[in-house]
Amino acid sequence: MKIFKNKKQFRYKKFDYSKLGFYFVTICTKDRHFFFGDIVDAKMHFSEIGFIANKFWQEIPKSYPVVKSDRYVVMPNHIHGIIEIIKDNDALRLDDVNLKDDDSEKNSDYPNLQPLKKNSLSSIISHFKGGLKKYCNKNNLEYFAWQDKFYDHIIRDEADLNRIR
Repeated sequence: MKIFKNKKQFRYKKFDYSKLGFYFVTICTKDRHFFFGDIVDAKMHFSEIGFIANKFWQEIPKSYPVVKSDRYVVMPNHIHGIIEIIKDNDALRLDDVNLKDDDSEKNSDYPNLQPLKKNSLSSIISHFKGGLKKYCNKNNLEYFAWQDKFYDHIIRDEADLNRIR
């Protein structure tokens, strides 16, 4: 059964998201639930999950040495952040790997999806989201879930970067 036959890809198809540059991302919690805390008197008060999300965001460059974390903010139900990819990637594309014949049929279920590229924005965000979810599950924190996708904006110039900051 082909459940995700027409699954839409949200990244800009003609752009290499492992390319040097700045990217603005927004990552939301499932159903916009306030997992990360609350705002009281115009100040963010982290829940335990919010505290860990903040810590994990700061540690992205430790897992991805090709990345710098610029400005970011953890809100009650989402995170806004600027990620800078600072080094070129000699990335291995999944479609360059010789797949078994039976795997190629499975991949045809997702004709619009591009493979994840090493050190790409999608792989970085997937790692971050997966790490936080795994931490919550392992530590029996309240049920935690992310929205399936994330939003991105390719920062085109210094004026765009300053506006977003």
